[in-house]
Amino acid sequence: MISNQPRRVAYYGGSFDPVHVGHIKIARTLLKVFELDAFHFVPAWHAPHKRESSPSSPYHRFAMLTAATASYRSLFVSTIELDDPERPYTIDTISKVRSVHRDDDIFFVIGADSWEEITTWRSWEEVLTKVNIIVVTRPGYEIEFDHVTDSILERIVDLRGRESDVRRQEPDCEPGTPATSNSESEPGAQATGNSESEPGAQATGNTESEPGAQATGKAEGRTTSRPRIFLTDSVYVDVSATKIRKGVRTGQEGWKSQVPSEVSGYIEKYRLYTPSGS
Repeated sequence: MISNQPRRVAYYGGSFDPVHVGHIKIARTLLKVFELDAFHFVPAWHAPHKRESSPSSPYHRFAMLTAATASYRSLFVSTIELDDPERPYTIDTISKVRSVHRDDDIFFVIGADSWEEITTWRSWEEVLTKVNIIVVTRPGYEIEFDHVTDSILERIVDLRGRESDVRRQEPDCEPGTPATSNSESEPGAQATGNSESEPGAQATGNTESEPGAQATGKAEGRTTSRPRIFLTDSVYVDVSATKIRKGVRTGQEGWKSQVPSEVSGYIEKYRLYTPSGS
């Protein structure tokens, strides 16, 4: 029997250079916590905010993601950005995703670091109003809200320390009351999207939906409503792709424990991140 209910699908953008155990844990945890039907990794051809750096070949990064997700039936790798490298901005990606999932509930995953620089993204307000956003942060990390508008604040659902509320979608998940903590420590491995630093390029989205509209969970039929911004600290792994690349380059064996075994084998086979590698 085919269900007519909307599916819940997540997209997680980044360089994934390489994909590591932190990325996989984020995906698996959010699948469970947000009752997602599918989770898509979206490797960027070249992140707009990292024009000065040169990531590894898109082919290699895609291949490593494919190897790392092959054994998980709900994890997928999307080529939506690799297929159109001239349009690397998140707003373009979201528009393409929306055209595919017209009747589905879409969640776009970013990290606390991306959230705090969101106003530098191209059409940032439109990004925050087209789909649901999941902001992944570490427990105790003090996240800022001063940089976003009141209409954006009204749609924030702060679920840090309240993992069960995500699944139940309880009425007490009130928007517009973001809580902060006192820790000033920096986040480590974060779920990051493609941040687009374009100062002054701020397009406005549709913020006229009724305040207080609640997103509904699976138990309530999962009907699509006004996109929300969820803050969660339900998953955190202190792993850095930069440190992994350095570990490979300097011959430190410890890096292997920070990536799936399929990925470590691929890195060694193609001698990635080494002076003589590709």
